[in-house]
Amino acid sequence: MIKLTVCIPTFNRPILLERAIQSVIDQDYLHKEIIISDNASEKSTAEIVNNIISRNKDITIIYQRHDNNIGMVANWQSCLSLITGTFYMILDDDNYIINNTYLSEVAELIKKDNDITLICANFIFKYPTYEKKEKFNLKEINSGIDIYRNYFNFKKQPQIFFVFLKTEISKKYDFYNENVVTHDVQSFLISMLIGKLGFIDKYVGIYDLTIGDNVCFNLADKWSDYIKYQKKILTAGISLGIKTKDLYKPFIRQILNGFWSYKRNPIIFIKYFKEVRKIYGVLPTFLLMVYSFFWGIITKITLND
Repeated sequence: MIKLTVCIPTFNRPILLERAIQSVIDQDYLHKEIIISDNASEKSTAEIVNNIISRNKDITIIYQRHDNNIGMVANWQSCLSLITGTFYMILDDDNYIINNTYLSEVAELIKKDNDITLICANFIFKYPTYEKKEKFNLKEINSGIDIYRNYFNFKKQPQIFFVFLKTEISKKYDFYNENVVTHDVQSFLISMLIGKLGFIDKYVGIYDLTIGDNVCFNLADKWSDYIKYQKKILTAGISLGIKTKDLYKPFIRQILNGFWSYKRNPIIFIKYFKEVRKIYGVLPTFLLMVYSFFWGIITKITLND
């Protein structure tokens, strides 16, 4: 039987954490483990988790607490070191699963094709005053490279969340070893380059944006992460022999978007140019910069599209 792991990194959100843990406990799939990695929260978190463990002795629940806050990304990697499941999902402590058969369906899908390296499903963004459903137009089993090519083209394909990844690949490529806010996207894209993407056509989770300290609301000063994280993906793609036109396509789209978005902020614009230059060189970066103005005018795409 396929073992699945759900990792829940947490910091000072005991009530939300309890909701996230319970959503995994409620899954009808029995061969699962839950890993909670506590980033030096106040003692109320440990009290809640230990209480949950005592009430659910039939479920493998691993709780580790760091003595000091090691940072969000390092906490993710700390989870990875404890995983024993064949596939795993990182579930942020403010999000939760709403479909109690999600893990069962993930396990069944894994059995259908050994080349599957990641699995996703439909989900719901929850905002303070409304909800937005994200539904994908995907087959049950998809070419990873086809999904990769269209990434960051949000009119065709939304970003994916509630994703199960293959543990073997995560450890081989040392996921979450760079302190960039885009570490999750990096893991998704590398997995797409390697194999197939499985899809479950059901709404499985709530991505909760009603919490004011969600990382999504604090990305303005993280613009450089959207460049830095590309290098590891490109290195992986080159080693795998991925065609150049396929490998660079989502990043060209993202870089053009970046130049167009920062055109009114000269300081960020120059810094952005320098960061792109580190990976792509002076001439390609210059050409991308020039092209971005024509591209932006024609498509009228902004960073918020």
